[in-house]
Amino acid sequence: ILYPYEVAYSAAVLGKWPQPLAEDLPPPTHETTPLQRLVALFLGVSYAQAVAFPLLIWLGWRLVRRAGVLDPDARLLVIFLLGNIAWVTAASNFIEIGDNNRYRYDVDGFYLALLAMALQRLSARHSHG
Repeated sequence: ILYPYEVAYSAAVLGKWPQPLAEDLPPPTHETTPLQRLVALFLGVSYAQAVAFPLLIWLGWRLVRRAGVLDPDARLLVIFLLGNIAWVTAASNFIEIGDNNRYRYDVDGFYLALLAMALQRLSARHSHG
């Protein structure tokens, strides 16, 4: 039941596209065309990690820095979210060698909370004119 959602999440957020079954693949060749290399490069990139995550961090920092935008509780929440994202990212990249991507799951919820706050601010801005 959840498989289509898992595939969509993996493609959109992680840059992992569904792989065909081994029996569906043609025999391996060592010759690839430039177009095949370009498509492989395009499908292997997680655009959420490359664009959206830094954008959300920047928006969160902007919300914290601007006076009067957030009430004190929301401001403290954003500082907590940004601090945890920075700590988990730094600790996992400096301590672990290799499987760093699995630590990102610990902060996915923080990114979603920042996204929700950004969408709420955008909605409030448009509803007031």
